[in-house]
Amino acid sequence: MNQTVKTLWIDALRSGNYKQGMGCLYNPKENTYCSLGVLCHLHHIIIKNKGFNENGKYLERCGVLPIEVIKWAGLERKHKSTWNDADPTVNKRCLTEINDKEKKDFSYIANEIEKYL
Repeated sequence: MNQTVKTLWIDALRSGNYKQGMGCLYNPKENTYCSLGVLCHLHHIIIKNKGFNENGKYLERCGVLPIEVIKWAGLERKHKSTWNDADPTVNKRCLTEINDKEKKDFSYIANEIEKYL
């Protein structure tokens, strides 16, 4: 993973500036992000492209990372993906699972990213 992006992402997750949500990258009705949505928001800020649309999609994606974000962040697929081309994994678990199913908070996710990506 790109170490600059990694540092920005970890800092953003720990900042308290993002309200955590589940099931999609961004929920505009609740103004919540999943951990991957935070990465998309950073991509938007740095690349200066269009942000999330009114339906919460980023670069036409709602529940998975867009390939542009994967490439920008330098994320690699570590094992077969269950969600399209996006498979940022942490210790053989995908971040979507850690965020949505295990319901771990952003601080925990930041620690996992720091250790394993």
